[in-house]
Amino acid sequence: MESTAVASTVVATDMSGAGVSVAPAAAAPAGVAPAVPAAAANIFSPAYTQPSGDANVFSDNFTRARVAPPAMWGTTGIALLVALAVVLVVLVMYYMAAPSTVATALERRGWVVYYRAGCGYCTAQKKALGPYRLAVECDTSRRATSEYVGPLSCDSPEIKGFPFWYNERTKESRLGLQNITALKAMAG
Repeated sequence: MESTAVASTVVATDMSGAGVSVAPAAAAPAGVAPAVPAAAANIFSPAYTQPSGDANVFSDNFTRARVAPPAMWGTTGIALLVALAVVLVVLVMYYMAAPSTVATALERRGWVVYYRAGCGYCTAQKKALGPYRLAVECDTSRRATSEYVGPLSCDSPEIKGFPFWYNERTKESRLGLQNITALKAMAG
């Protein structure tokens, strides 16, 4: 025998398919599971029905009725997704901007970098550093090919290799590829 709720009346159906009205369903306040008649309290009873009426009430496999959690994709859910997206964008921008922040600090401290055309370490240094205004490009014959020429000429005896870092304020120099940790230390 199976049972169904039809127009607020609990109906029990026997094996022949004939419906028999068992008990009228009591109206329940919003957010509260409707009361199940005492005769239908046993889940094996032919008159048992799942609670119905309120959309927020559900039952799992004829066990006890519970109030459903609020819909996740309502206004609150969308606001949470937007907030999460904003946080992710800010984090990505922060980590993507890290090299240019280091570059700006190096420029303020007076560090000039000299690159040579065809130098693999120079290419790696440019990639690690990002855009840099105080960069001097030297060709293979040691002539400056960039707009910025720096305090030293490309053929200066102080430049013993590339990339070459020179601080025009402190007259300190560094030779070779500098990793991001070394660049941060140079930037102070």
